[in-house]
Amino acid sequence: MVPKCKAPTSSGAQPKKQRCIPTLEEKLVVLNLLRDGMSIANVAHKYSRNESSIHAIKIRETEIRQVVASSVPVTAKVTTPGFKAAKDSVTVLLCGNVAGHLIKPSLLYRAANPRALKGKNKNLLPVFWQ
Repeated sequence: MVPKCKAPTSSGAQPKKQRCIPTLEEKLVVLNLLRDGMSIANVAHKYSRNESSIHAIKIRETEIRQVVASSVPVTAKVTTPGFKAAKDSVTVLLCGNVAGHLIKPSLLYRAANPRALKGKNKNLLPVFWQ
């Protein structure tokens, strides 16, 4: 049986085009240009994108603007010198079976009195404290 299409040869094969995903800043610039009255075709030509990509960005305008508005500014992400964020971990052990019998969860932590529970009565927590 003869194959329907020929497999590409190594001499004639071209490398696959890399997919370029626009960043949020680029999407905002595109949305602002569209809002100012520039056509989708002109914006697509200016940024070397397909018109369907620009149209998809325009359709998701409210979502994109909400993400940008709710994101933390870059200046807020900078930490002060000498400050090191804690990388603590807590282990929670849960136990149950098909019959519905549940055992009180266990909480494992390296310190006896963690700062997160400062001023709280550990005996009133709904877990076994280890």
